[in-house]
Amino acid sequence: MVDLPDAPPPAELSVRVAVTSLAGLLPDDAVHPADWDDDREFLLKAAGRVPLTDSDRLALGEAAGWFPLIG
Repeated sequence: MVDLPDAPPPAELSVRVAVTSLAGLLPDDAVHPADWDDDREFLLKAAGRVPLTDSDRLALGEAAGWFPLIG
C-alpha cells in the first residue's frame, strides 16, 4: 500500500486479523506508541515497510528491537 496510494484500503476484518497476529509476536508488556494514528501505521511499521522513528523507539523501549516483526 505504501507504493500504491490510490489502491483501495484493505477490508476491516483483514486488518484486524493482521494486527492481532502481528501484535501476538510482541512481548505481552509491549504497547503501541500513543502517537501511532491507526492500525495501518502499526502494520506498516511491524512489516518493515515504514521505519521506526526515534520517538517510536523511545516509546516501544526494548520491544523496538523486535521490529520489523516480519519482513
